Amino acid sequence: MNDIELLRDFARNGSETAFEALVRRYTPLVHSCARRMTGAQADDVTQAVFMVLVRKGPRLCRKDYPSLAGWFFRTARLASLEWLRAQARRQQREQAVAKEQSEMTVSHDTESTLWEQIGPHLDAALERLGTVDR
Repeated sequence: MNDIELLRDFARNGSETAFEALVRRYTPLVHSCARRMTGAQADDVTQAVFMVLVRKGPRLCRKDYPSLAGWFFRTARLASLEWLRAQARRQQREQAVAKEQSEMTVSHDTESTLWEQIGPHLDAALERLGTVDR
């Protein structure tokens, strides 16, 4: 079967055999594209591309694609770019949290230092107060 026949069989009939054939046929293309862009995360991106195929299969059948390979390549690039953007956002959030935690630690250390300096004076002043005032 050619690509379009496999796609139609999968999209219209839910054929697992047709889907498996498409996966076997296009995994090397998708994975190599994803690997060039994302490195070690290529497996996750490859899986995401085939999940897009599951979702969009019926709509793809309605369009006449000259090459399903082109669709897989473009979808792999888009999924890789999305993964890279998500990774950048995640790193920004992690850096912001680390900065906040660092500032809190500095603030806590400063508070501790202040209490160490003030503590003896406060204790001495409280000791000088009368019983009722203390």
